[in-house]
Order: sequence, then C-alpha cells, then structure tokens
Amino acid sequence: MTRGIYALTDGMITDIDLFKKNAYNMSNANTPGFKASGMNLAEAKEFEQYIIGGDGRLIGELGVGPVIEERFLNYTQGHVQYTGNEYDFALQSKQGMFAVQTENGIRYQRAGNFMVNGDNKLVNQFGDAVLDENYQEINIPQGSKVSVRADGTLSPNNVKLGVFDGEYRHVGGNLYVTENATPGVNYTVFGNSVEGSNYNPIEGSIDMVLLQREMQMKQNLLKQQDDENKQLIQAIG
Repeated sequence: MTRGIYALTDGMITDIDLFKKNAYNMSNANTPGFKASGMNLAEAKEFEQYIIGGDGRLIGELGVGPVIEERFLNYTQGHVQYTGNEYDFALQSKQGMFAVQTENGIRYQRAGNFMVNGDNKLVNQFGDAVLDENYQEINIPQGSKVSVRADGTLSPNNVKLGVFDGEYRHVGGNLYVTENATPGVNYTVFGNSVEGSNYNPIEGSIDMVLLQREMQMKQNLLKQQDDENKQLIQAIG
C-alpha cells in the first residue's frame, strides 16, 4: 500500500509541473515568435517482480510513478502574419533565431517585432540591440525606408540580420540561450511580418481539463490508500 502512495504522490508532483508548463504556454498564445515547451516522462524507478515470494520466475516490472525525463522546445513553425511594419521580420526556419545584445550578454529570440530607437539602432521590444551576422549592432540610416531580402539582408545599408541555429533553452521573457550557435542555414526572412506563437490554445485547453481530472482522480485514490492504511493499522493494533 505504501508503494501505491509513493506512486500517486510522484504522479501528482509531475502533474503540477505539467500544469505549470501548460499554463505558461497558454499565457504566451499571442506572443510573437513564442516556442511552446514540452516534457517527456519516464518511470521514477522500476522493480522486478517474481512469483513465489520473490523466489520464482520473473513476471514483470512495477514502476513507482512518473518523473520528468526531459524538457524540450517545440520548434514547429508559427503562422506568418502580415503587419505592414517595416521593422517587423518573420523568420521561417527549423531552429534559427535572431540575436540580441542584452545587459546579461547575447540572447536569442524568434520574435522579429523590432523598432528603431533614438540612436537609429534596430532594437527589440525591450530596447536590446538586434545583431547582424557578425554579432554587431545594426544602424538604420535616419529617414530611410527599410526592406529585407529573403536571406535577411537589409536595404539600404546592405547589412544582414543575424540568424543562428542552435539547441536553445528558455531563460525568461521571450529570450533563449544556446552554447552551440552556428550561422543559420535553410531559412527565409519575410519583411513587414511577424511569426505568431506556435502554441495551440484549443489543444492546450483540452490538455488542462484532462490534467485537472487526472489530478482529482489521483487525490481520490490517495485518500483511499490512506484510509486503507489506517484500517490495516487499527486491525493489527
């Protein structure tokens, strides 16, 4: 019976993490360039089970509840939305991202909703400088009309937006880091557009409802296990 309590408790702890992940994804359903996060689960531990009190043949394995084995980003392409803003850029790429210079160092983002600040530098929504292919800040000539080619080259200054591939992890806001950034390949940049979030709020809402029902079921089973333990202790005592 104790093993059942452990398994249910492990399952509920994992459910809480899944609930937090789904809630965070849902809160970014309208965030440009947002990449939803996911989790892969595995058994916390498995015990071999034998017949005849453990002296007979192996009949299988018994797990003691799920744990999070891996966290990952879903790199599925988001819908490209036309905005008409000359400083908006949508990136179509498997794992490419734009680079920005933050106060904490270089970070990466998929969101291409940029602007030009008072110093004529291309920046993101937080004021971080957008970087070119050589990790240099990009200056936009004052009063110029900006356009972009498919490879990310801006006109009229002929500077290419930095697009870098990598295995990214989320670090807050809409920013990511990677230890293995390489120049992007097989990508296309669209001007006057942004990429929308790749999170599906309808599927997410269904997942949340199912997860809530699963957590309630486990709570009921946990109470049942606890009641049976009390009855057993009372019978022995």
